[in-house]
Amino acid sequence: MSHPLGIPEILRLICDRGDKKTTLSVALTCRTFLEPALDRLWHEVTSFQPLIRCLPTDLFSLADKKVLRPRRTIVEEDLKRYLTVYAHRIRTFALQLEEQKQFLSIETLGALQLATEYRLGALSPLLQHFRWPSPEEDYRCIHPESSSELLSSYIALFLGDNTQRIELEWHDHDYPLYTGSVLFHIKRRSPHLKELRLRASVTDAFVTLFLDPFPWTSLEALALEGMECTDELFLALAKMPRLRRLEIDDSHQSPQQFAARENTSFLSLDTLIIRSCDFSGPAYILQFLPTTTKLVRLKIEAGGDCGSTDCQEAIDAIRKHCNPCALQHLELYDSTYTAHGQETLDLEEDEKEDADLWELGAFSTLTTLTIRCGGRLGVLREEIGKFTETWPRLQHLDLCPMQYSRGLVPTLDHNDLLKFLQALPLLRYLGLRFDATQLGSDQGPPALGPFQLRTLRVGESPIRSPSRVVKYLKDHFPDLEELDAQYTSPISIQRPNMLDRRWAEVVKLRA
Repeated sequence: MSHPLGIPEILRLICDRGDKKTTLSVALTCRTFLEPALDRLWHEVTSFQPLIRCLPTDLFSLADKKVLRPRRTIVEEDLKRYLTVYAHRIRTFALQLEEQKQFLSIETLGALQLATEYRLGALSPLLQHFRWPSPEEDYRCIHPESSSELLSSYIALFLGDNTQRIELEWHDHDYPLYTGSVLFHIKRRSPHLKELRLRASVTDAFVTLFLDPFPWTSLEALALEGMECTDELFLALAKMPRLRRLEIDDSHQSPQQFAARENTSFLSLDTLIIRSCDFSGPAYILQFLPTTTKLVRLKIEAGGDCGSTDCQEAIDAIRKHCNPCALQHLELYDSTYTAHGQETLDLEEDEKEDADLWELGAFSTLTTLTIRCGGRLGVLREEIGKFTETWPRLQHLDLCPMQYSRGLVPTLDHNDLLKFLQALPLLRYLGLRFDATQLGSDQGPPALGPFQLRTLRVGESPIRSPSRVVKYLKDHFPDLEELDAQYTSPISIQRPNMLDRRWAEVVKLRA
């Protein structure tokens, strides 16, 4: 039988478990651990410091200890130790300017390019993930003669032919050197790139210079941050044949309609994540999905407080544009900030018409359904049985808002919670506000359950007796791992209040 420490997989597992300090200690214990420990230590590099430590001490001028300038010509022999022992171990290079203790001057970076004969990715030949700082980051305070934009000329030192994931920013004309460098490397890697994360403001130049000219034949995941949704943008994205995951962060007001629809668009898309200022943005984006969309997972986050009408707009758009036979995971959120927390004298004034959850009734394949909106989404007692008929496969159901309720009492109580679990036996996660004040002191043997629930979100559920709630939870949910009573409230509400302290006591007694 082989000794366990002779199995490479076990050695790597041991080295991957600790932080870098622990892994360094492991590397120094014996030669057996040296190689896997070095792989772990060099897997991700975020500064020039590891490279600097591998270079000869006589290479740099001592006039400036912060910015290192060459005092002689850099030759390949100076890089031999770094290139033969360490460079091939780097899989992620994510330069973070704020972490730099020492900086390589522009002259040094240029000298390194000459020493490596301008080989692409010479300093990290097996790199898979590349992230480069924004040209807007302040570099001059450390390196007065240079700017972050000038650094972009030396992306080629690290970004080689094995890189499959890139994170960059896009700037049209404000930073021409940076933009030119980005276009050069994207053109080179676009046929092979699998994942791209880009922060940019969409303009006509972005679509015509960045998206349209290149073959995105291998791209599977795309994240666009700070984007303004336009017809041109989505018609370009829709042509990417292997795009499976699309993440859009739209901080602008979106138009309501687009000019033309292509039924052959987004052929491979199965995951769509949208962050927008309101629900009109997602409604606009969903129009681009073909009628036979393969979308399996949809997550929508609105940055503002949304009422029932806004929530209903999103639900209607999902019903209209998503495929009921494909969608399995649906998450819908609005902002968790609550600006107004005062209860009204007459609570009936707060009881506005609920958003209609049952508009999603055709999506019978859902296994995850999360709707957290400021607009009310009440569930009536007589509707509990309808969940079994409509979504029999649900494993994760969250209808518990994060917002302060302004004194509104839930329509369901602790008995209704049990009926929910009985109606949906596959549930492992349930988020639902319920009235826990009706629990009596004479709780007999459980008539329903026990249930295999793992997580229960109660939010701002009314509670009177922590000890009774603890007994209720232990009797009916013996496998419960997490109890979540978090919610947001306006600054006018002093917290922790009595409700917070009671739920905190429940968590403490269950520990």
